[in-house]
Formats: sequence, structure tokens, C-alpha cells
Amino acid sequence: MLQAAESEDTIRIMAGGQMIMGVIDADAKIEGVRRQVLARTFSHRIREAIEDYRRDRSPERLMRSGAYALVATIMLALALAPAVWSARRLDALMEQRLHRRIQTLGIQSFEIVRAEHFWAALRGALNAGRALAVLTIVLAYLHYVLALFPWTRSFANSLLATVLDPLATIGQALVTDIPDLAFLAILIVVVRYGLKLMRFFFDAVGGGSVTLAGFQPEWARPTYRIARVVVIAFALVVAYPYIPGSQSAAFKGISIFLGVVFSLGSSSIIANSIAGYALIYRRAFKIGDRVKIDDMIGDVMEMRGQVTHLMASQVVNYSSLARKQGLILHTTGRDRLRNAMAAGGGGGHAAHGRRAHARSAERSASLHPA
Repeated sequence: MLQAAESEDTIRIMAGGQMIMGVIDADAKIEGVRRQVLARTFSHRIREAIEDYRRDRSPERLMRSGAYALVATIMLALALAPAVWSARRLDALMEQRLHRRIQTLGIQSFEIVRAEHFWAALRGALNAGRALAVLTIVLAYLHYVLALFPWTRSFANSLLATVLDPLATIGQALVTDIPDLAFLAILIVVVRYGLKLMRFFFDAVGGGSVTLAGFQPEWARPTYRIARVVVIAFALVVAYPYIPGSQSAAFKGISIFLGVVFSLGSSSIIANSIAGYALIYRRAFKIGDRVKIDDMIGDVMEMRGQVTHLMASQVVNYSSLARKQGLILHTTGRDRLRNAMAAGGGGGHAAHGRRAHARSAERSASLHPA
């Protein structure tokens, strides 16, 4: 039982001979009431808190809360099972009704947006909406069930805050960064279409539609690649201050780390690229030339920054080799196939093959006696 022991300047609220709190005139002055009224109010609130604590942990209340939790669990299962079943039916219905139309749209739009990509985006949006709905239902279920028991009630009260506070922070950050994001979006569009115009120009130069004094047509493609790298690098420099979080120490540290890793791992690639572009601009050879690289002779089919594709062509002078090595019999793939069929076919074909081989051996022996 709670008791109030009043002294000259303090009213002490006691419970079982132990002091719980004391009320002084300064406390009553802040609340604007007399000290006795404030003490009675505190005693009433403490008594209610003790009664609620005992009531929540009584066997009757715990059994009732357990029954409510069981009913809520059954309702959750009954709500999710039809949702999963209807989701599959909805996917099948959309697959049947809309997939053909989306394919037709993809063909009529000249593969600007492929039908498969549009269909995947639509299904991804539906799956995201479905997952958001299921997550909302599960959170509501957890909040209700955890609030039924006194030991988990505080966690239930903080559950929604735990989930919603990060979303609110992200939303506030997005709202704050809307001007920067708009600038980045405009910059991406301008750079993208600028690169397309640049590519059209260099394609015209490479095709001969546009001629530049002292500029060779085969320089058009490598020049476009170099110009594209320069434009993208300049766009990154312009966009860097507007990237959300770019001024943080973590972002700067990750940027430096990636730069160091790239510089250490790409030294050979950069050296090979510079050497390849040097060969292109020096016009050491061009497409269609026959070149010899080590022991390989071939025609240049394609030239890139790091790779030059050759169509190998081996020239064998059988006349000069015959003077040193004797008669040379060169059989094509068709001759080898015919000989293999003769060796594995009927007796007439086998005899014909053996006679042909014998005649070849005799002719070789007569031309080049031992």
C-alpha cells in the first residue's frame, strides 16, 4: 500500500516503509497546484502503474493474449495464402493477355525498348508492389502480437519506428537532393545525346560522307573512342559535386581506393592501348594490307586499340620443296574423306584405294630411287 508522509517542507510517498519519491513546494509551484494535490496525483498514477503491471502478468491476461496471438497468426496465414495463390494466377493471366501485345509493341518500336525488357520491368514492378503489401501486413501482425505481451511491448512500440525512420531519412534526403538529382539527370541526357551526335559525325567521316583535310577515314573510329573517354571524364568531373554524399569522408576514401586499384591494375592495358593507337595514327598498316607478324602472314581484317585481327594465309612453294624433299602429295579434306570411306567401305572400294596407294608409291619410287 502507498502512503504519503508529510513533513514541514516535503511530502514523501512511501511503499512498504521504503521511500519512492518526494514532493516539495518547488515541484508544486511549477505545476501551479498545492503540494498535497500534486502528491495525491503522483500516488494515484503510481498505484495505477502497479495495478497495470500486475494485471498484464496475471495468468488470465496471458492466456487471453496467447489466444489473440493465435487468432492473429491464423488470420495472417489465411490472408497470405490466397495472396500467393492469386499472385500466381495474376502472373499467368498477364502472361496470357499482355505478353503478346508487349511483343508487338517491341517489334513496332524497332527494338528501342525490347519487349523482353519491358515485360521484365512490368513483372518487377508488380513483384515489388506485392512484396511491399506483404511486408506491411507482416509488420502490422508483428506490432499487434508483440504489443499483447508485457515483455515485448516496448519492442512493438519501437518496431514501426525502426522500420519507418530509415525510410523517412531516405525520403528527407531525396527531397533535399532533388535539385542535385535533377542536375545529374539533365547532365546524363545532354552527355548521352552529345555522344550520339559525335558518333554520327565520326561514322560519316569514316564512311567518307564528310571529309576533313589531313584526317584519314580509318582514324574516325579510334578518334571517337578517345573523344568519348574525354567527354565522359569531363562529365564526371562536372557531376562529382552534385552526387549525393560526395562530400563525405567515406565517399572520398572509396574513390581514392578505387582509383589506386585501377591505376595499379591497368598499367599494362593503358600501355597496350597507347601502342595500338600509335600504330593506327602512324598508319603502319591498314585494313586490307598483307603483313607478317613473327611467323604469321595474313591480311588485316580489323584494327582496334589493343587487338589487330588477321586472316592468316600461308603460301607454300611446293616446287622448291620438291627439290629438297622429293615428291610431295597434298590431299584435300575431300580426298582424305574419300580414302577413309574406301578404307571402311566395301571390298571394291578398299581394293581401289589400295591400288591407288600402290600406284602412288610406285610413281614416287621411280621418280626418287633410294
